Amino acid sequence: MFARMLVHENSGVAGYSEAFMYGQSGKQASIGSSYLITDVLDHVLGSDPFVWSLGDEMKIRDMTIKDCDKVSEIEHATFSMPWSRDNFEGSILQENYCLLVAVSDEDEEDILGYCCFYYVLDEAEIPNVCVREDCRGQGIAFTMMKELMARARALEVNDMYLEVRKSNTPARGLYRKLGFKDVGLRKGFYELPKEDAVIMRCNLSEPEN
Repeated sequence: MFARMLVHENSGVAGYSEAFMYGQSGKQASIGSSYLITDVLDHVLGSDPFVWSLGDEMKIRDMTIKDCDKVSEIEHATFSMPWSRDNFEGSILQENYCLLVAVSDEDEEDILGYCCFYYVLDEAEIPNVCVREDCRGQGIAFTMMKELMARARALEVNDMYLEVRKSNTPARGLYRKLGFKDVGLRKGFYELPKEDAVIMRCNLSEPEN
């Protein structure tokens, strides 16, 4: 279980980093999809990739191989132990991965952030969530997380896991708002600096907050 977010850059194991949080705009998002309905969002028929739109500012869609170069640039500008471009492309090609990008509503090639999860049977883990430095504080991370969780529910995932630094109070607060709860601790999990990781889980079969 690995989680990766932004606030300060901290190397984890196996090339993963953890950090996170920016604010939340609190704006209502609408979803376009041919196969997903959630209780809190309007369902609108549309073509793939399946998209969330945050007003006239942002959309969330599936990551494509064409996005990998720009995603990799953001990744390397953010983390000391980044994923490679091949890591992203390889994940896109895996059937049990879901990778999303947040893009400008005016230019769908202008990538603002990205995130992903992978799943086995009814459990999923979030290995990577990142928002471009100049786009933080706009609710992008929160919106991407909501979308990620909606996708997991559509795949009948029951439990979603992530890990976060024990000292990362803003991120832990956001995760709790999204329905995650502390379920364990990994001693000395993070490096640079050394720190414990809090394991958090969200039961996606429970009603949304």
